[in-house]
Amino acid sequence: MTDLQRSILAISTALVFLLATLILRTTGNQAEKVRVPETKLSFSPSNAYEATKNLVTQYPERGTGTEGSRGAAKWIEAEMKRAGLRTEQQEFEAWIAGRRVGGRNVIGVDEGIREDAVALIAHYDIPYHVREGAMDDASGVGVLLELARVFSHEEQKKTLIFIASDGEEWGMLGARHFAKEYPGLKRIRAVISLDYVRLENPEKVCIRGEGQFRGYAPLWLWMLAEDCATRAGGEPGSPDPLSHYLAQAVNISSTDQGPFLRAGIPGINIGGDHSDSPLAQKVYHTPFDTIENLNPGLFEVLGRTAELMIHSIDALDYSMDNNSYYLRTGKRTYVGHAGTITLQAFLFLPLLLVTGFQYYNVRFRRKFMSDVLAEVTNMGLFFLPWVAALVTLYYMVWTDFIPRYELYPATTLDPFLKNPNTRAAAILAAELIGGWIVVSVARRFLSLWGRPDFASAKAVCLDTLLTVSIIALALNGFAASLFLAPAALLWVWMEGDAGLLRRALNVVLALAAAAPLALMLVMFAAKLSLGPYIFWYLLTGAGYRFFSPQAVLITAAALTIGVRLLQKSLTKTNLPTGSELNQ
Repeated sequence: MTDLQRSILAISTALVFLLATLILRTTGNQAEKVRVPETKLSFSPSNAYEATKNLVTQYPERGTGTEGSRGAAKWIEAEMKRAGLRTEQQEFEAWIAGRRVGGRNVIGVDEGIREDAVALIAHYDIPYHVREGAMDDASGVGVLLELARVFSHEEQKKTLIFIASDGEEWGMLGARHFAKEYPGLKRIRAVISLDYVRLENPEKVCIRGEGQFRGYAPLWLWMLAEDCATRAGGEPGSPDPLSHYLAQAVNISSTDQGPFLRAGIPGINIGGDHSDSPLAQKVYHTPFDTIENLNPGLFEVLGRTAELMIHSIDALDYSMDNNSYYLRTGKRTYVGHAGTITLQAFLFLPLLLVTGFQYYNVRFRRKFMSDVLAEVTNMGLFFLPWVAALVTLYYMVWTDFIPRYELYPATTLDPFLKNPNTRAAAILAAELIGGWIVVSVARRFLSLWGRPDFASAKAVCLDTLLTVSIIALALNGFAASLFLAPAALLWVWMEGDAGLLRRALNVVLALAAAAPLALMLVMFAAKLSLGPYIFWYLLTGAGYRFFSPQAVLITAAALTIGVRLLQKSLTKTNLPTGSELNQ
């Protein structure tokens, strides 16, 4: 780049952050609030505890597809009938650990005056290595059954649908099936997921609103959960604005509201969080998750929060704004869809400018088109091994060389997650490395692909990054701005000067762009208690399409661009000779 172009780049980058600040400060909207009615609460913590105790003592082993699971489903259905609900069981099949397993949701309906409905959901399944699962999530089922009893004695406007779901531990399989197949899905105005009571500090209510790869809880539902938790005598545990942004970028649900949000139905989860409770950390997904850890007092705040939420939603006579694409900036304020996507797109403006500068600077060279075509070919060739490895990975899962799961890798603390298939990993690594070696050797012997200088290579690399970023913005602007914007803002400064200091700076710029992804992986590994096994989790997640093919290929493309750009910036064939210019 010329000095003038560098100045324009610096000014445009500063303007991007200035405009971002202005958008955040001036375009905030006041979120619509749902009134929490003054009403007498009837939820009985002791009844919820007794229901939980009966479930775990009679059916301590409730892994999806087991005899205990089927017995538990019958018991739950009988309890719903006893509360006066119209019941049914909804069966489905899914892959778990390489086996086709049958699961079943238990559904109870309390008809209201109107057709529109509110759904409550809690899962009764547990991992196969766990016994009882009293906290996670028999306690949620206990709350669900007590709320069914409470509302069966009251008349409400909206129909209430109570769902005891199966397969939650393996990717919200029961909720996913319900959200795809339930005939009355479009009647549902909101879903409340109940995922276990807290063993310590029961007054705190953890609130989650991630969709299953798509969708996010609308702000009115977040605020309602917070207000109801406060009214119930609790302390709402909502994410701060930055945590909201991270959650929207990753958008992987771990609780049953996820599939509903993916289907466009507003949903929220209220419950516990094992990460900030030493006792919960000790028992979570272990055989120590037993009824001895529970007492009736732990159920009060969660149950009454849910009861208040049902009353509040039932009283609504109008539709709420269910926009799921927004940027929360405060307790009651947010930036809407248009402002959020504008803010995210602004981050890629410097990349657009520098891409144009690069093509402008090399446009009159005699070798311009041949250099561009050569670099496009190089990029494509180095990208091909990623595609081949992904196809091989899908084949390994399809043939059960890697045990097949329906969508998510095995549940947290399942032994599978720390027993990687080293043969599969070695085959994929060999395919990738071998592919790159073959490509490198082929390029040396075939004169068809020349050796573009740094300026031409940078133009193509940035152009490709811009294209990938536009696709990523269309898929998920939060993910694009978090994981690709650093590359868009940093790689534009990489230069082809052969000096040692310049090369060192290029390395720093290349690696710094990966910092958000690296930090996210560290956080994810800690949350799942995986440590270095996070890489096995990522591999299987790609194979099960837990990470979509688009996300995997976008990541591979970004890595290819970064490595290629760094490689060209470190070679000595960066500057054209005078004979290469025809100006």
